[in-house]
Amino acid sequence: MKKTKKILAATKEPRIPALVTGLWAAAMLSVFPVIYSDFYFNILETKFLTFCVLTMVMTVVMALWFLFSGRWLRGFRAPEFSAMDWCMLAFFLTSFLATILAAPYVRQAVTGEEGRYTGMLYVAFLTAAYVCMRGGFRFRPGYVMLFLWVSLFVCLFGITDFYNMNLLHFRDFMKEEQYGMFVSTIGNINTYTAFVGFVISLSGTLFVLSEEKKPRIVFYFVTLGVGFLALILGSSDNGYLTLAAFFGFLPLVAFRRWRWTRRYAMTLALFVTALSYAGYVSRVKAGEVQYIDGLFQILTKGRMLPAAAALLWVLAMILFYPEQRRKHQTKEENGEPVQLRFAWVILLALCILGLVALFVQANGMEYEEVVKRYGSLAPYLKFRDQWGTQRGYVWRAAVEEYGALSLRQKLTGTGPDTFAIYMMLHRWKEMGDITGQFYDSAHNEYLQYLFTIGPFGLLSYLGLMFCGGRAAWRKGSRLLNGSEQSGISGAYFYAILFLILCYAAQAVVNISIPIATPILWVFVMMVAAEEREGIAGGKRVQNLSPIPQRV
Repeated sequence: MKKTKKILAATKEPRIPALVTGLWAAAMLSVFPVIYSDFYFNILETKFLTFCVLTMVMTVVMALWFLFSGRWLRGFRAPEFSAMDWCMLAFFLTSFLATILAAPYVRQAVTGEEGRYTGMLYVAFLTAAYVCMRGGFRFRPGYVMLFLWVSLFVCLFGITDFYNMNLLHFRDFMKEEQYGMFVSTIGNINTYTAFVGFVISLSGTLFVLSEEKKPRIVFYFVTLGVGFLALILGSSDNGYLTLAAFFGFLPLVAFRRWRWTRRYAMTLALFVTALSYAGYVSRVKAGEVQYIDGLFQILTKGRMLPAAAALLWVLAMILFYPEQRRKHQTKEENGEPVQLRFAWVILLALCILGLVALFVQANGMEYEEVVKRYGSLAPYLKFRDQWGTQRGYVWRAAVEEYGALSLRQKLTGTGPDTFAIYMMLHRWKEMGDITGQFYDSAHNEYLQYLFTIGPFGLLSYLGLMFCGGRAAWRKGSRLLNGSEQSGISGAYFYAILFLILCYAAQAVVNISIPIATPILWVFVMMVAAEEREGIAGGKRVQNLSPIPQRV
């Protein structure tokens, strides 16, 4: 801590911005996930208000600091802007333009009251938080650890909901048929599994890549196991997209060292073990626990799951041998598992191409024929109105309504979070007849942004996420290969990279909502702050003695 203070003093970095933004990040990662007031009945409003209040307090304090100190946050001159900064500015401006052109629904576009409160007000608070965090925040591993400790409670509470324990009496005033729809302190099951995806991506990546002491590695492993079980028992199909991104792309980093490769095999074994346990409990306690639905129902029915789990554990133990052998050889003699990584790239490409070919083939056939050929996988392979719990219909309706918009609306969007208004005006009866309910979101974050803030707004958002992931990857790579010394493990930035990647994958079938999504933004802002260090003042920090790594 003393050396950290010396570096801050040497670089003339103002301490108050770092303190204020650090407190905001800590509150968002600890208080925000667990806060509630009237259980699930106003969970969205409570989370949204909490985010707004915390951000407003941070913004006001930072503004007062600016007024009384006469200093501005470093790194805000145009030459010091990064691609991520320009994307954030474009996202704000396209949302603002869509809002002022949203007549006669300007008020709804500002508040988001007809949707999920992701209107211009929400975007404005996100932008204010980004500006403050980018200019003043200093990353520390403790923020990630704080979030993982809090998320353990959220996941464990969600697991107790699967067992119908009702520990905190959230279900006292709910209908029984709603028990499987709302979970833990998060609410809607889709939002809950998006949150659990953060836990899996962070703890899983840190378990595989971290070089910290064993107690912390064990903590990551335990947290990952709880996250896997929470995701499976949550029984939402957006979870398998999270898992596909995590297991599919993590080997591109993990297969650089035999130790990381072994730990990756352990994560696979842990996941299959959790699947086996979930299947066993759902069979033995049928009627006493919540029903596992969707793709996870198919996976947990596998009779060979225990054998597969045992085989994966054996494989993980076998991978001890290359690691032990490497201790007695030089890097040139033993090397890294380059061939394994290359083989994984080929396998990953073949799997993606195979899935695309399977989907194309299935959609060229009648549904009954697809059922005969592929059985229980048919609802996932054949795209129709019923696909993905009626997401097929919502996507079709969204595309058709977007096509019916004027040219100006196609370019600027209908206004932030106004999707529900247009569905209510033009699709109310049809949506009720086909789905039996009303969807106030496109259930595809990218389609939602295209409809509400236009193609330029969507591109700015995609650019922001891409630049955030790229910055995290570059920072993690520099730290892990030793080209940069900062006293922070590069595994933390790779963990943020996979958090962004997993969120982007599940967002294809999910919605952006001020319950889970602000957590994503907090980590993206952390990366933006670190990128600012490299642009505005990183050279001065690198010239100083590095901070000894704490493990």
